[in-house]
Amino acid sequence: MNVLKIGASSRNFKGILNSSLLNLNRNPPEHRLARNFWTYWLNLISNRVYQERIDDVGPEQACAEWLIRNGCEIKWSTSEKLQVHYEDMPDINESTWIQGIKGDNSSLMSVGFDHFKSIKGPEKILFRRCHYLTDDALEKLTFIGHSLRHLQLISCHSITDEGVCSLTRLRKLAFIKLFDLSSVKDIEGCRQHLQEGLPECVVDWAKI
Repeated sequence: MNVLKIGASSRNFKGILNSSLLNLNRNPPEHRLARNFWTYWLNLISNRVYQERIDDVGPEQACAEWLIRNGCEIKWSTSEKLQVHYEDMPDINESTWIQGIKGDNSSLMSVGFDHFKSIKGPEKILFRRCHYLTDDALEKLTFIGHSLRHLQLISCHSITDEGVCSLTRLRKLAFIKLFDLSSVKDIEGCRQHLQEGLPECVVDWAKI
């Protein structure tokens, strides 16, 4: 199965669907529900872990393809530039790994975070306006807990108190920035939990 073709097809479909969503208010509710379900299904396909692809190219490249396919940019250990396209994929060896991830309006979903299981691990991640990002996804960051030192969560409105509190499992974290997490109800309680669970970590939780 050609994963790259699947990713390209998913992006094309999502582009069409996203442009259609601008006119949702002109359509009956049942049409909105169908479109939302179709978009969700496409994102689920785009996030799926393909073991045969991991076997073919290795976990690091398969993870990079998943991230790019879902709208992320990647900082490699061997480059200062962010990669945004498949054709920019470097030659991956022992000195080449995903060092940073920038997810801006990405379609990452929890099911895809299993890609993190066998990679060397990034040091810095930014998730901003990632509407499919859930508490389950944050809990799976333990797959890269051995490397992750810097995490930013901004305007990710599906994250709740439970997801934020689960970050104390990431023992290497030195800096956390949180902002505009509208589903978090007890900000002060979560902040205290993080500070007690990660006493060496700076927690920056700015008010709106």
